Amino acid sequence: MIDQISNYRKAFKAIFSQKIVRDVMPSQFAEENRVIPQGEPLPGKWNYDNSPLTREIVDVLHPDNPIRICVVMKSAQYGVSDGVIHNGIIYLMKHAPAPILLTAGDGDLVTKSMGERIPAAIRSAGLYNLIRPSNQRKGKGRSSGDTLTTKQFPGGSLTAQTIQSLNKMRQTTYKIGFLDDFESAVLTNEQRDGDVFSVVKGRFTRYADQMKVFLISTPTLKDVSKIEPAFLKGDQRYWFMPCPRCGEYFRFEMFGKNSTIQKYGILYDVEDGQVIQDSVKYRCPCCGGDIDEKEKGAMIRAGEWRPTAKPMNETYRSYHISDLYSTFGTTWFDLAEEWNEATKDKLKLKAFLNLRLGQTYEERRQEVKSLVIAHNTREYEIGTIPNYLSNQDGNGDITLITMACDLGGHIGDDETEDDVRLDYEILGHSANGSTYSIDAGNIGTYKVGKNWDKNPNRPKYTYRHNVYNSVWPVLSDILNKEYLTDDGQRRMINICVIDTGYATMDAYEYLNQNPGVCFGVKGESERKVISDYTDVKLFKESNERKLDCFILTESIMKDRLADFMKKSAATQPQQENTMNFPQPAAGKYTLKNYFAQYEAEVKKPEYDAGGILKGYRWEKRHSGSDDHFKDCRVYNLFARDIYVKLFAKQLKQQGAKIDENSFYWSNFCNYMNHV
Repeated sequence: MIDQISNYRKAFKAIFSQKIVRDVMPSQFAEENRVIPQGEPLPGKWNYDNSPLTREIVDVLHPDNPIRICVVMKSAQYGVSDGVIHNGIIYLMKHAPAPILLTAGDGDLVTKSMGERIPAAIRSAGLYNLIRPSNQRKGKGRSSGDTLTTKQFPGGSLTAQTIQSLNKMRQTTYKIGFLDDFESAVLTNEQRDGDVFSVVKGRFTRYADQMKVFLISTPTLKDVSKIEPAFLKGDQRYWFMPCPRCGEYFRFEMFGKNSTIQKYGILYDVEDGQVIQDSVKYRCPCCGGDIDEKEKGAMIRAGEWRPTAKPMNETYRSYHISDLYSTFGTTWFDLAEEWNEATKDKLKLKAFLNLRLGQTYEERRQEVKSLVIAHNTREYEIGTIPNYLSNQDGNGDITLITMACDLGGHIGDDETEDDVRLDYEILGHSANGSTYSIDAGNIGTYKVGKNWDKNPNRPKYTYRHNVYNSVWPVLSDILNKEYLTDDGQRRMINICVIDTGYATMDAYEYLNQNPGVCFGVKGESERKVISDYTDVKLFKESNERKLDCFILTESIMKDRLADFMKKSAATQPQQENTMNFPQPAAGKYTLKNYFAQYEAEVKKPEYDAGGILKGYRWEKRHSGSDDHFKDCRVYNLFARDIYVKLFAKQLKQQGAKIDENSFYWSNFCNYMNHV
């Protein structure tokens, strides 16, 4: 500790004995001083040729640069954290020390940045001797100097916090700000009268003529985005490069059309649904010439930033970065493959636009029309597994049979007062994700809002066990039945998921009686308003019963279901995730009693008390709308993914070398085909 303090004092004295070196740019300092260790990507001396788009951005930090607000709307993995934030911090520590604020999306990211990434960057430049050693403040029980939230150095400090706690910013004034994950910023109730940008800017007013504030983020939904409005206030700079065919400068776009070139951007051919690697190229929007991937690096390094709009003032600058400009790691073929998949799935499309292209995704009010899927009635009977038909449709074998149960009704003081109804659906899942409903029905006759007093002899059921009118023995008969396929096989239900949000203890008892086959599912206790699906898990283990119960993020699956409902079974071969249904019979699969329930909900925007859009939520059209069969379908889709997760976990326990976190439905089907 004595040696540390001695080194710090020497560094403190040295840094205050020199003047700011104005002929050294931040990017130059990084290239001359920072060394990336072996074992890391691109080891050796830092070189901005590997991420040329970040050079001009980090140079905004030079004291003579007039820019005060710098916005970077970017893809997720270009390297802005290293090229701008980390290199910027080491430059400031050495040549322009000041109070610096760094934000991250959550507490874990703050800890990782301040505990690993930033110390590594400081050490790689040989500057860790500038960091004041940690010490315990007497009587206060708090450390200062070098902690997971603060790094103090001669003439300045680096403070880190989550972007979600903007109210803490009012406690300190800063000169430099790296507001990373700006899209995740949250206003407090007291701050509703101003936008996020205005609240943040207020923390730097003491240094109004010297401040440097970077707003950095990957965008999410257009209606709730904070980084896109900030980007649009600036001069909206894009990276322009010379075409190796015609020499004209242009910027990369995934796709586009103009009056000269019918179609430009990433072009590729597809065979059997897969992108042909050798066919991927980029077509110039100026001359229509085709550019190969191997020419991309030289093009990008020969490029320059060009403003495309007039900023709100001359000290405000904004940049846009996408993975189309990646000089290592991500290829045009990678982007073509991901785009080819994204066109089939709305959530993948949103992720691609946000994470790869650095663009917002515009969510629209979403309604589902049951009449579309009602036309997907096929030539097979209720209770039959149409495996042969699935292959004829081009969907492959029906590999998994799931069952889902939704619990509802009225629970009284005993079984004689109970009046409940358990709705269920049995579903076959084919190899390409298309589904075939096998049976759908209910145990019990209860209905919301129905006056049953006129029919006192109506049978009433209960969720209680070991009584004459319990639903569970009836359910067991359905669950344990053998079902015939249309090509002569006998199959049984592989997994049954049961809604445990109602009659919870009775449902748990049934799970106990059927281990390994029946699992509990429940939506999150608070129905979340979703604004960004990035990194949101479909389901997680319940804290109450980790082995056989799961908590579901239903909004994601309802979004997917809404997309699946748009697909016609008449298309041959069928598209992935097409929904198929048996011929109606005995009152089942009618428009009124079954298909209409898929229209019971609509996706609506939700606003906070200040009128700011928070996100979107699926809600019933009317309080009495019946949506049990839709809920069963949602649970069945979860059941498939839960089964695959449990299957992968079991394989790993048996010694299989697989990553259970990246073992998906396609992997499961491939495995089953080779068993």
